[in-house]
Amino acid sequence: MTLVERLLKAVPAIGAWARRAWCQGQRKRLVGIASRVLWVAPDKVPWALWGAEQGLFDAEWAGRLLYLRGR
Repeated sequence: MTLVERLLKAVPAIGAWARRAWCQGQRKRLVGIASRVLWVAPDKVPWALWGAEQGLFDAEWAGRLLYLRGR
C-alpha cells in the first residue's frame, strides 16, 4: 500500500476532495468541444460515476469501457 493510499484511508475527507478535484478537472477538459470524449481508466470508474451522478458530465459505456461526455 502506498503512502497516498494510507492517507486516503486514514483521512476520508482527503479522498472526497481528491475525487471532486479529479471530476472537476475532467469537466474542464470537456468544456467547449461537443464531440470530445474522455476514456476513463479502470481505477477511476467509481469517481467518474460519482461525477456523472453529481451532474458534472455524462458517463456512457462502450462495452466494458467507460467514457465521459460534456453536458
